Formats: sequence, C-alpha cells, structure tokens
Amino acid sequence: MKHRIHNVLVGAMGLASAAFFAFSGASCSQPTIQCIASHFAFFAKYELVSGDEACLGLKGEEIGMSTYLAPNADKTLANYDDRSIAIQSTTLGEIARAREGAGYDLGKDKAYAFGKYTTAPDANNICYAGGANGTAALASADMNVEEFDTGEVDEMGNPVILPAMHLQQEWRNVKVYVTAGVPGTQAVGEMVFRDVMAGCEATYKFIGLSPSVYCGKDVHTDDDNNPETPSDNDDADPAKKDTPMVVPEPLYCDPKAHPDLGIEVGSGINPDFPVACDPETLHCTLTGDPLTGRP
Repeated sequence: MKHRIHNVLVGAMGLASAAFFAFSGASCSQPTIQCIASHFAFFAKYELVSGDEACLGLKGEEIGMSTYLAPNADKTLANYDDRSIAIQSTTLGEIARAREGAGYDLGKDKAYAFGKYTTAPDANNICYAGGANGTAALASADMNVEEFDTGEVDEMGNPVILPAMHLQQEWRNVKVYVTAGVPGTQAVGEMVFRDVMAGCEATYKFIGLSPSVYCGKDVHTDDDNNPETPSDNDDADPAKKDTPMVVPEPLYCDPKAHPDLGIEVGSGINPDFPVACDPETLHCTLTGDPLTGRP
C-alpha cells in the first residue's frame, strides 16, 4: 500500500510541475526530451528463449534502471551527449545487500550491468543499450563471492554461513520507450542468466513495466477449496481453516482508486497502457505490444 501511495504522490507532483511549466512558459517551444529511464522499479516479465529455466527459476522479477551523464572535458559540467545506463535485478541486488550487510567486501563484484545508453530517442521514441541499434554491449553483472562466516548464529545455535556462488546476468538489446508523456516506463530486451558454479545458463526475453505493482490478493478457502467470505471464515472451525490462497486482483492494476472496495489509491501505471494482473507472477504486466505508449 505504501508503495502505491508513494507512486501516486510522485505522479501528482509531476502533474503539478507540468501545469506550472504550461502556464509559465506557454510561449516557449518544448525542448527535445533525452534518453532517460523510470526512477521507479520495473517489473520484468520473463519468457524463456533457450537454456535451463531452472537455472534462474523465475517467471519475472523487479529490476532497477539508472542513467548517468559523463562529465565534460574539464569535468565541471555534465556532458548531455554522453550517457550510460545501469541495470540491476532483485536476484543479484539482494545477494549484494546481504553480503555487504554481513561485512563481506564485494571488491570488484558488481550486482549491476553497466554501459552506454543513447542520447536522444529516435523517430520511434526508442532509446537503446546493450547492442541494440548498434550500441556497445553492457558489461555483465558478475557476483563471484566466496563462502563467508557472518559471525552470527541461527535459532538453533548453528553458525550462519553465506555460501560461495558465482552468478552473472547479461542484458542485451535493451530498448526503452521515451516521450514527455511516457518517460521511460516501458522497456524490452533480452537477459542471459548464468550460474557458473552449477554450469547452467538460460536466455530470456523480457518486457518491463514501471512502476512495479504487486497485484496478489489473499483469500481463504473452505474444505472444497472454494473462496470464503471473511464472515464465513470467522465462523469456521479453527481446526479446518485453510492457509490463505493468493489470487490475482486486476483492480490493483487500475490507475483509478476504488475506495468502495478498499483500494484507496490507484496503481500509478500510465492509464494509456493495456495491463493485467499476471497470474504467474502476481504483478501488473503489459497485455498489448510494448513500446507503444502514447505521449
């Protein structure tokens, strides 16, 4: 809920800013937008292309994208014609955070891919990275970490030891849709995941949507595995109560709030995007062709 509230507040501030510029600069021409990416997390839906799907074992995950400007020649200002992009998945990001939190020195290990990003959208409003449209490949995310004793013990008194692992993620042919109205909130491309120690690899296509919105809803079931109403469940025999079942709730993906149904804020997703609650990942995903958002 806090995540959705945050998205709505930021969206409101963006609208206020747009209104301010509309009134204060009505006689000025609109500057050409440059290549950016959403500052909110994307949810990337994966489609296996080749390899061992069990190597990663995910149908999708949250990823983050950040863009950077290189300094100019005397390093006093930013060079707006020289930009880069970083891409990091939840899988590698959580490993990095756990290691650093336990005192492990990551050294040269990187949880994110990094490389050149185009400066301005093309005629189709697309920005490129990772080999797409002639761009250079992104340096792969590469976490080659040793076994590490955290110095802590678990509830049973056993030492907590983080295992050795060597994981890589390569992001290829990345395309991001960028207009004034759709500021880098749709992305597509390919992702290659490797577990070097296990000797497996999987290649996926991905479609990313920002903000990432979880759309799972807990419901209780009766003895026949049919959903119960809360009042039914309260009256049920405690010994027969089932563990809540999570089901897709499409209304969580709706940009509009439904306070009468207990949904106090909208999803924050662009209302021009065709989306649905994906039953495999329980996240809002695009149902139509990506990269077709309207400005």
